[in-house]
Amino acid sequence: MNQMFSYLFVPAISTKMVNKALTIKQSAIILDLEDSVAHSKKHVAREKVSGYMSELNEWDRQRVFIRINDSESPYFYHDLQLVKVCKPRGLFIPKTEDKNMIKEIATYLADESIALIPLIETAKGIHYSFDIATATETVERLAFGAVDYCLDTNIEVGEGREELLYARSQLVNASAAAKTLPPIDSVFLHLENSNDLIKETTHGRKLGFAGKLAIHPKQVVRINDVYHQENNNRIYEAKEVIRLFENAEKEGKASINVNGRLVDYPVYKQAKKLLQINSESNESK
Repeated sequence: MNQMFSYLFVPAISTKMVNKALTIKQSAIILDLEDSVAHSKKHVAREKVSGYMSELNEWDRQRVFIRINDSESPYFYHDLQLVKVCKPRGLFIPKTEDKNMIKEIATYLADESIALIPLIETAKGIHYSFDIATATETVERLAFGAVDYCLDTNIEVGEGREELLYARSQLVNASAAAKTLPPIDSVFLHLENSNDLIKETTHGRKLGFAGKLAIHPKQVVRINDVYHQENNNRIYEAKEVIRLFENAEKEGKASINVNGRLVDYPVYKQAKKLLQINSESNESK
């Protein structure tokens, strides 16, 4: 399966919205049991998820995730039981704050085929993000939940969203140190503001994120456009750097000029790493 750059939240309670989301082939789908489902309808949503999963073809099954309720809720273990039976592509774990929760979930599921994606949504989660990322080998990557993070830290986000730079950079750094796949960026709430969505997605990509959460189908196209275009350009440039540098190295050279840019061993290694990350992301899908 091709690498996915957008991850679309869909209320699990809505059969109509789930069916529509499944027609969007260039996005991962997150069946949401948490924020978009009323407390009185949690059991109904779980029953619907069981039905959706039983009817999926193999291709769709490889791109469908489930977001469960957090570990402090009375629905947590009911959701985990559902995940264990349904075996989605992966599991988004809200408000993850320490490695013990991740270890507990991994032990309960006892299934390496289900990728764990901790949602980091609090100051404590940011602080312990490396420990969370290295809690178990089934942690595939981290994801950022900026809305709850701002609520927890009393941050008021401005137009440029610079207030979130520390948290975002921390997740990218923790992911790199833990050698997981790069993290997924937070949702963008303003549905009618496509220009700022593009700006924020581009900013996240430059910081080191490798995808973005979405809350509406029309956001998927914008997110994908940013990542596909930039990713294709970077892959092409990396292949050129590797080819030219390896040819030069055979001639005894340790640095060359590629399109006006100095390329030496660190730049060559960076290009190799980019291709490796891209390959691993595609394989994980």
